[in-house]
Amino acid sequence: MRFSWTKFMRYVGPGWLVSVAYIGPSSLEARLQAGAYTNFDVLGVLMLSFGVGFFFQVLAARLGTVTGRSLSEHCSAEYPRPVALVLWLVAEAAIIGCDVHEILGSALALHVLTGIPLWSGCLVIGCATFAFLSLHVLGVRYVEAFFTVLLLAMGLCFVVDFGLVKVDWADAIGSVVPLITDVNARAAMNTLGPALVPHNLFLHSALVALRPLNRRDRSAVRAATLYASVEVGVALCTIFVVNVAVLGLFADAFYAAPCSVLPDQSACLPPATALYSGSPVYNYYSLAPCLVLNHTVSDDCPRCAMGHTQMYGYCQPLELVDAGSALRDTLGAPAAHAWAIALLAAGQASTMTATYAGQFVMEGFVPLRLPAWQRIAITRVLALLPAVMLAVSALDNKGAIHPTSLHVVQSLALPLALVPLVTLTSSRSVMGKGFINGARTRMAAIVLAGVLCILNLYDVGSAIAAVVWTSARSYATTGAMVVYVMVLLYITLLAPLCAWRASIVEAPEAILESLLDTNEDDDAA
Repeated sequence: MRFSWTKFMRYVGPGWLVSVAYIGPSSLEARLQAGAYTNFDVLGVLMLSFGVGFFFQVLAARLGTVTGRSLSEHCSAEYPRPVALVLWLVAEAAIIGCDVHEILGSALALHVLTGIPLWSGCLVIGCATFAFLSLHVLGVRYVEAFFTVLLLAMGLCFVVDFGLVKVDWADAIGSVVPLITDVNARAAMNTLGPALVPHNLFLHSALVALRPLNRRDRSAVRAATLYASVEVGVALCTIFVVNVAVLGLFADAFYAAPCSVLPDQSACLPPATALYSGSPVYNYYSLAPCLVLNHTVSDDCPRCAMGHTQMYGYCQPLELVDAGSALRDTLGAPAAHAWAIALLAAGQASTMTATYAGQFVMEGFVPLRLPAWQRIAITRVLALLPAVMLAVSALDNKGAIHPTSLHVVQSLALPLALVPLVTLTSSRSVMGKGFINGARTRMAAIVLAGVLCILNLYDVGSAIAAVVWTSARSYATTGAMVVYVMVLLYITLLAPLCAWRASIVEAPEAILESLLDTNEDDDAA
């Protein structure tokens, strides 16, 4: 089959929409912390995480393209109702948690640009998201054009900020092959563990399933899977460059080796940021917090040298809420404004994609017998309104939200999206003989999914171990985790085993052929 750019342009859209999740406020916070805490040490891990993300996005696109149904629709049809209900609730919780972080990130950007209170910014972003989502009435191309504008604005602003620093390219290139040490192991795990955003798998499969396609024409379906794979690959490569720019910006501006070895990993921040942020300033000799009174630090608190500027600063953890002020105090107001515009564009785009995902997830798991406009309105309100309410209520005196609970929900949701995706794309009854995962693809999917599940569940265990428990909270959490583990074991072991045994009874020669089939064409795709 010859590659045609004309045909390829017909399939452009879904890959760019799902790639937005890789540059949302939560992803930006992870990148800026990785750069400020470890310099370029995790650049190779970041590259690996994007490769893993590309692999599973291709599987999600293949599922939707071949079957014409989304991942949520397949889960609702394939699993018993109680299991599907748990999958739906966890997916919705993850989407709401993701929306909370993205709305807060956008509100922070508005605060930097206009000075409006953060709670007002949350309400403005919520209303703006509903307004922008109404662009679908004009046609999907208008929505895609709007996303293109947001991505261009975001990329341009990040490039402007990146141009203000002097990157040590030899150090950056040398980090392409990662060297994991005790200092950067945590950042490496935080980079590879969230390599996938759970709702992206539901969203991608749903978006490509909506594209008109004659699914009885095998050559047309094969071409569609190829173009969808190429499109998401190009989109993720572009977003990867933006991620590297963010990592390099904060590595060059705020990395200091003495701060990186602290138990609570820190960056070297300018005094105007560190002494007014409300977060502890650390002594990298004693590893203890320094005494700060009335925005003045004690004389025995050692200073650190900030990045390439070598200006003095203090060791302090860096969060998204302080990133704008740190850039302003180091590189000037234009850098802070460019960062805020990029953050606003990223937050608005990722909030819209998460709301789209919430709509498709609810429609797949809970079929609503309503007119299309009512169904869309209800699903979008239920996806976005709780996030706006939580974002407003979760603001503390700094305007930050503690992200641990949001990350835990994301970590719990990923296995419940990954396992069904791997199972369904490896099922002959779902994909058909010509599009089922080949042996090599199946093995790679199982290994990668297993690694991601282990990393994410380890994060969950670490978060649970760090919580101070009351009896009521302990009982509720224990009950929820028992249900979660039972569902995970069912979809991982019992459901595939039952399907395998049923296939043996119906057609033993078919299952044998499936096990032996390398399906090289599908592996290549």
